[in-house]
Amino acid sequence: LESRLPGDIGFRLTYLGNKVAHAIFVNYNVNLPAVQQSGAALQALRPYQPYGDILAMRFNGASFTHQLQVEGTKRYGNGVFFQSSLNWTKGIDNVNEVGSPQNPYNPAGDRGNADGVRKITFFANGGYDLPFGPGRRYLQYGGVRGKLLESWNVAAIAQVMSGAPFTVSFDNAGDAWYANRADVVPGVTPYATSKTIAHWLNKDAVTGLPLGFAKPQPNTFGNSQRNSLFGPGVKTVDMNLSKNTTIAEGVRLELRVDAFNLTNTANFNNPSSDITVPSTYGTITSTNPVVISRKLQFGAKVTF
Repeated sequence: LESRLPGDIGFRLTYLGNKVAHAIFVNYNVNLPAVQQSGAALQALRPYQPYGDILAMRFNGASFTHQLQVEGTKRYGNGVFFQSSLNWTKGIDNVNEVGSPQNPYNPAGDRGNADGVRKITFFANGGYDLPFGPGRRYLQYGGVRGKLLESWNVAAIAQVMSGAPFTVSFDNAGDAWYANRADVVPGVTPYATSKTIAHWLNKDAVTGLPLGFAKPQPNTFGNSQRNSLFGPGVKTVDMNLSKNTTIAEGVRLELRVDAFNLTNTANFNNPSSDITVPSTYGTITSTNPVVISRKLQFGAKVTF
């Protein structure tokens, strides 16, 4: 659906859908026992001896994606342009980006939010020719002052995204009970009341033990959904100030200042989510490597 709005703004509403019937598992472990046995050595129960994990490619995965896109665009005119996009995405599959299903004999049990898919993303970029100098609205000086004032432009890119999904797990120290997802405790919220990097998930205030999830009964698979929780979002703004002017016949000067993550906003990774390590459960200990801390970059170029 497209329309032209007042102010020469273009509007677009788009739905995208995708369904995959034979999605690929890249590392499907085909050498795990059909029956789990707590306390027993995993290697002794593997069906194909004397081998360890056997990773194969399987084409029995399934996925679907629904996405709603809302876009607004203003083409360059009167010194201004911008483009923005708001996306709502629901991606469900049973295929890990890496790794095997929790239960290789029931891959459908891994149905959950798709790895890395953030439900809401917003992107915007735009530019503005500053209205100063010869031929502009203000300070229409000539000579040296005009050269100093003319041809300045400011541009920015903003990005806001909701959190990435993650799974709550537990560890069995490598025995033949190889399940790795926790059980859900009904009626208990999984998140902390006030989510912080030190306390993102719900824990008992006195004992420090995880709340909302528990270790499943021995030799069973946890009933929590894969990628059922979401971590912190991402917010960042990059900005550019540039000037491109003629300083002599056939000679042009370009000056620019680039600011990456202008507000120096800290963007964090997902929290630790292993209930068998209560000391770190729900704690965020690292920042998102994709978003750097604030960085300023200065440049000049002479073209002749």
